[in-house]
Parts: sequence; structure tokens; C-alpha cells
Amino acid sequence: MGKKILIIEDHADARRVFSMILCYAGHDTSEAENGSEAIRKTLAEAPDLILMDVSLPDVSGFELARTIKENPETTKIPIVACSGWTHGDMEAEAQKVGIVELLTKPVAATMLVDAIGRHT
Repeated sequence: MGKKILIIEDHADARRVFSMILCYAGHDTSEAENGSEAIRKTLAEAPDLILMDVSLPDVSGFELARTIKENPETTKIPIVACSGWTHGDMEAEAQKVGIVELLTKPVAATMLVDAIGRHT
């Protein structure tokens, strides 16, 4: 049975591609384009997993992950993050704020589906 995945990404085309890939893999998706919308949807929808971009227009993805993990209502939701630019310090920061996996964009469809499967 598919899982409910909240996709947090400020670029509409990337959101659409992630959503199509995940829907094709049998998951239900919801979308948010910024941090404040993401918090509202996380609380309202209780997704099984969050897929988020590290660079958002209103908040750092790391700060957003920290906020989600600090809330008792959302702390157990796994977060997979994506970034177009990654380096060793980002991996350490991601782990520190509770991100379970950091993917490098562009993400192949099989890699994305596999990552979702590992954490749901």
C-alpha cells in the first residue's frame, strides 16, 4: 500500500516531477512550496514521509527539519532532503537536524523511489 508523501519544493516543475514519480510508484502526494505552507500541511495531513528541498525561499530546509522534529506531533515523520549542491558539511548538518537521507539533484526516479521505500 502506498504512503502519503509531502513534497516541499519551491520550484513547481521539480514538485510536479517528484509527485509524478511517487504517484507512479503508488504513493499519495501533497505539495508545499515554502516552509510556512509545509508546517501547516505537515500538521494537517500527518504524512508518512517528507521529501524536501534544502533551499527554500522563506527558511532553510535544515531549520524547517529542526522545527518539524522538535514538535511532538511531527517528530516521528522521516525527512528525506534533496539539494542541487552537497558537500560533507551538509551531510553532518542533515543528520544533526534529523534528516534521514540527503539526495543530490538531479535525483534519478529509481533512487528517489528506493529512498522513500527505505524510510517508510
